Amino acid sequence: MNTNELIIVKQLPIIEEHLKNLKIEVKKDVDNAKSLVCNEDSIKVVKSTRAKLNKKFTELETMRKEVKEKVMKPYEEFLEIYKDCVTDQFKDADSTLKSKIADVEDEIKKEKEIEVKEYFKELLATTDIDFLKFEDLNIKIGLSNSLKSLKNSVKESIDRILSDLILIDTQEYHAEIIIEYRASLNVTQAITSIIDRHKQLEAELIRKIEAEVKKLRESQRVENIEEILQAPVQEKSFDDFLNDMPKKTTKTYKITAYDYEIEQLEIFLNDYEYEIVEDLK
Repeated sequence: MNTNELIIVKQLPIIEEHLKNLKIEVKKDVDNAKSLVCNEDSIKVVKSTRAKLNKKFTELETMRKEVKEKVMKPYEEFLEIYKDCVTDQFKDADSTLKSKIADVEDEIKKEKEIEVKEYFKELLATTDIDFLKFEDLNIKIGLSNSLKSLKNSVKESIDRILSDLILIDTQEYHAEIIIEYRASLNVTQAITSIIDRHKQLEAELIRKIEAEVKKLRESQRVENIEEILQAPVQEKSFDDFLNDMPKKTTKTYKITAYDYEIEQLEIFLNDYEYEIVEDLK
């Protein structure tokens, strides 16, 4: 049977209406109501007119709903039969086929994943990388991805990580950077993070040293002032005065430290006007 002959509307619902004629009457009543002047004397008339309009509108709305129900009832009966005979059948078939397709596609993707992971293990075995997992590469395996493109992605990722590790080995704090790198596989972020951390530690160390030196100097000044105040007043000759003047002493120290620590020490000594006689580095 032709599909076009399966569902035929034998007779469309016939609705006899005279709404266009009714519109003239409704407009006359509405215009009259809208022209009314509302004040203390006429408010009762306005309220009465409004009530009559609302009553008439309610009656027409009731008629409209009855017409809709009579028109829709045959369609709703047809729709129930159509759902049982057609909709439910097609939906059941579509669900079954969808499940079968998904099973096959999942198997295809699973086979790809197994082969790609095996390739990952083979490449990793040729390196010294002992912390990398396949999941860390974030490679998405889809039906449209060829095995060649997936394997290329794996190789590119491992080559990039090997290059990152070479760069990290050249850094001053490579042991700390590698720990940071393992968590993110972002070499720029790892290097920046560790260097910034050391800068903060160095700044804090210098701040503490300066605070301690300042505190010590203030303590020594107080002690010197107290000694001067407590000392008996004695008349001194000019030679005695010269002998009592503080003299500069040169002492040589050998310091073993990082370059940045030596630089910070030299800055500190210059800030406090200590004279560096000779650089023995």
